[in-house]
Amino acid sequence: MKTALILAITALCFFCPNALRAEETAHECRVFGLFQADCVEDLREVTKKLSGVTLVKADHRTGTATFRMDAEKLFPDAKSPEQVIEKLGSRLNGESRGVFETYLLSAVPR
Repeated sequence: MKTALILAITALCFFCPNALRAEETAHECRVFGLFQADCVEDLREVTKKLSGVTLVKADHRTGTATFRMDAEKLFPDAKSPEQVIEKLGSRLNGESRGVFETYLLSAVPR
């Protein structure tokens, strides 16, 4: 019985490696501090310091960025996408020493 269970788990890990991973989602938001082309690279460097967060794309013309992360793992107490963006903004602001911060797309007019 134990052997069958071990084989089943091994097969699951081998054939479906994402089945045991947490759910990563993309979050698009407005980024204060993203106002010119060289700021995109600065944002990319700061994001590399945030464990579990990946910068998918950033556009300085619109001041927006898309981040990929497992929000449930990083921010377990966040109950809504708005709270995820707020908590990401706090972490980003701290790591960039006040240069960058995230807001909901609808919270700040373009």
